[in-house]
Amino acid sequence: MVKEMKSGVFYLEDGEGGIEEFGISESKWNLYQHEDGTWEFVLSVATDKDFKRSESREEVYGKSKPKFEATAILKPAETKLKSGQVINQKESYDKTRELNLSWFTYGGGGSLEKLKVEILEAKDDVLELKLTGQFEGDGEKIALQAKFKKDSTLQRSVK
Repeated sequence: MVKEMKSGVFYLEDGEGGIEEFGISESKWNLYQHEDGTWEFVLSVATDKDFKRSESREEVYGKSKPKFEATAILKPAETKLKSGQVINQKESYDKTRELNLSWFTYGGGGSLEKLKVEILEAKDDVLELKLTGQFEGDGEKIALQAKFKKDSTLQRSVK
Protein backbone atom coordinates (compact mmCIF):
# COMPACT_ATOMS: atom_id res chain seq x y z
CA MET A 1 0.00 0.00 0.00
CA VAL A 2 1.00 3.66 0.03
CA LYS A 3 4.01 4.50 2.23
CA GLU A 4 3.33 8.23 2.55
CA MET A 5 -0.25 9.41 2.36
CA LYS A 6 -1.35 12.90 1.39
CA SER A 7 -4.16 14.31 3.52
CA GLY A 8 -7.48 14.42 1.69
CA VAL A 9 -6.63 11.59 -0.74
CA PHE A 10 -8.41 8.23 -0.85
CA TYR A 11 -6.12 5.39 -1.98
CA LEU A 12 -7.51 2.15 -3.39
CA GLU A 13 -5.18 -0.76 -4.12
CA ASP A 14 -6.55 -3.43 -6.41
CA GLY A 15 -5.69 -7.06 -5.76
CA GLU A 16 -2.86 -6.86 -8.33
CA GLY A 17 -0.86 -4.02 -6.75
CA GLY A 18 -2.18 -1.10 -8.81
CA ILE A 19 -3.18 2.00 -6.83
CA GLU A 20 -5.91 4.47 -7.69
CA GLU A 21 -6.17 7.89 -6.02
CA PHE A 22 -9.26 10.04 -5.53
CA GLY A 23 -9.90 13.39 -3.82
CA ILE A 24 -12.08 13.21 -0.73
CA SER A 25 -15.11 15.48 -1.03
CA GLU A 26 -16.77 14.63 2.27
CA SER A 27 -15.59 12.88 5.45
CA LYS A 28 -17.89 12.68 8.47
CA TRP A 29 -17.97 10.89 11.80
CA ASN A 30 -20.31 10.28 14.69
CA LEU A 31 -20.18 8.38 17.95
CA TYR A 32 -23.50 7.38 19.44
CA GLN A 33 -25.10 4.78 21.64
CA HIS A 34 -27.43 2.54 19.65
CA GLU A 35 -30.86 1.82 21.14
CA ASP A 36 -29.57 -1.62 22.20
CA GLY A 37 -26.81 0.05 24.29
CA THR A 38 -23.92 -0.60 21.88
CA TRP A 39 -21.53 2.28 21.18
CA GLU A 40 -21.04 2.78 17.42
CA PHE A 41 -18.30 4.93 15.87
CA VAL A 42 -19.44 5.64 12.30
CA LEU A 43 -17.32 7.03 9.48
CA SER A 44 -18.58 8.12 6.07
CA VAL A 45 -16.37 9.06 3.10
CA ALA A 46 -17.27 10.27 -0.39
CA THR A 47 -14.85 11.11 -3.20
CA ASP A 48 -15.05 13.36 -6.22
CA LYS A 49 -11.87 14.09 -8.21
CA ASP A 50 -9.81 11.46 -10.00
CA PHE A 51 -6.10 11.90 -9.31
CA LYS A 52 -4.92 8.56 -10.63
CA ARG A 53 -7.09 5.89 -12.26
CA SER A 54 -6.49 2.36 -13.42
CA GLU A 55 -7.24 2.17 -17.15
CA SER A 56 -8.92 -1.22 -16.82
CA ARG A 57 -11.12 -0.05 -13.96
CA GLU A 58 -12.01 3.18 -15.70
CA GLU A 59 -13.21 1.12 -18.67
CA VAL A 60 -15.38 -1.05 -16.42
CA TYR A 61 -16.54 1.49 -13.80
CA GLY A 62 -16.64 4.62 -15.96
CA LYS A 63 -17.02 7.82 -13.95
CA SER A 64 -17.97 5.96 -10.75
CA LYS A 65 -16.32 7.32 -7.60
CA PRO A 66 -15.65 5.29 -4.42
CA LYS A 67 -17.62 5.97 -1.28
CA PHE A 68 -18.08 4.00 1.90
CA GLU A 69 -19.42 3.89 5.40
CA ALA A 70 -17.78 1.90 8.19
CA THR A 71 -18.75 1.36 11.81
CA ALA A 72 -16.56 0.22 14.67
CA ILE A 73 -18.07 -1.14 17.87
CA LEU A 74 -16.54 0.55 20.92
CA LYS A 75 -16.47 -0.43 24.57
CA PRO A 76 -17.70 2.29 26.95
CA ALA A 77 -14.10 2.94 28.09
CA GLU A 78 -13.11 3.71 24.46
CA THR A 79 -15.73 6.41 23.85
CA LYS A 80 -13.57 9.36 24.95
CA LEU A 81 -11.92 9.85 21.55
CA LYS A 82 -8.39 11.21 21.87
CA SER A 83 -5.21 11.74 19.89
CA GLY A 84 -3.13 8.57 19.63
CA GLN A 85 -6.11 6.25 20.07
CA VAL A 86 -6.30 3.27 17.68
CA ILE A 87 -9.64 1.65 16.88
CA ASN A 88 -9.85 -1.75 15.19
CA GLN A 89 -12.90 -3.49 13.75
CA LYS A 90 -11.83 -6.86 12.37
CA GLU A 91 -15.07 -7.90 10.69
CA SER A 92 -17.77 -6.02 8.82
CA TYR A 93 -20.56 -8.10 10.37
CA ASP A 94 -21.65 -8.06 14.00
CA LYS A 95 -22.58 -11.71 14.59
CA THR A 96 -24.03 -11.01 18.03
CA ARG A 97 -26.56 -8.48 16.74
CA GLU A 98 -26.72 -9.92 13.19
CA LEU A 99 -25.95 -6.55 11.58
CA ASN A 100 -23.69 -5.34 8.78
CA LEU A 101 -21.24 -2.67 9.89
CA SER A 102 -20.00 -1.33 6.57
CA TRP A 103 -20.67 -0.81 2.87
CA PHE A 104 -18.52 0.28 -0.05
CA THR A 105 -19.52 1.23 -3.57
CA TYR A 106 -17.33 1.69 -6.62
CA GLY A 107 -18.83 0.12 -9.69
CA GLY A 108 -20.12 -2.68 -7.46
CA GLY A 109 -20.61 -3.14 -3.76
CA GLY A 110 -18.93 -4.81 -0.84
CA SER A 111 -17.99 -4.52 2.78
CA LEU A 112 -14.88 -3.38 4.59
CA GLU A 113 -12.92 -5.78 6.81
CA LYS A 114 -9.86 -5.22 8.98
CA LEU A 115 -10.75 -1.58 9.63
CA LYS A 116 -8.04 0.30 11.50
CA VAL A 117 -8.56 3.91 12.53
CA GLU A 118 -5.78 5.97 14.09
CA ILE A 119 -6.80 9.27 15.66
CA LEU A 120 -3.97 11.64 14.78
CA GLU A 121 -5.63 14.69 16.28
CA ALA A 122 -8.88 15.25 18.18
CA LYS A 123 -10.14 18.85 18.35
CA ASP A 124 -13.70 19.72 19.27
CA ASP A 125 -15.85 18.29 16.48
CA VAL A 126 -13.00 17.55 14.05
CA LEU A 127 -10.92 14.38 14.05
CA GLU A 128 -7.84 13.94 11.88
CA LEU A 129 -7.82 10.24 11.08
CA LYS A 130 -5.62 7.74 9.31
CA LEU A 131 -7.74 4.84 8.13
CA THR A 132 -6.90 1.52 6.48
CA GLY A 133 -8.97 -1.51 5.60
CA GLN A 134 -9.44 -4.44 3.27
CA PHE A 135 -12.43 -5.58 1.27
CA GLU A 136 -14.08 -8.87 1.92
CA GLY A 137 -13.04 -11.54 -0.55
CA ASP A 138 -10.96 -9.84 -3.24
CA GLY A 139 -8.08 -8.44 -1.18
CA GLU A 140 -8.45 -4.84 -2.33
CA LYS A 141 -7.22 -2.37 0.26
CA ILE A 142 -7.97 1.24 1.10
CA ALA A 143 -6.03 3.90 2.92
CA LEU A 144 -6.64 7.56 3.64
CA GLN A 145 -5.79 10.41 5.93
CA ALA A 146 -8.27 13.23 6.32
CA LYS A 147 -10.05 15.59 8.67
CA PHE A 148 -13.48 14.24 9.58
CA LYS A 149 -16.23 16.60 10.74
CA LYS A 150 -18.73 15.49 13.34
CA ASP A 151 -22.24 14.95 12.01
CA SER A 152 -24.54 14.17 14.93
CA THR A 153 -27.20 12.88 12.52
CA LEU A 154 -24.91 10.24 11.00
CA GLN A 155 -25.81 6.70 12.05
CA ARG A 156 -25.00 3.28 10.63
CA SER A 157 -27.20 2.97 7.54
CA VAL A 158 -26.72 -0.72 6.76
CA LYS A 159 -28.67 -3.40 8.59
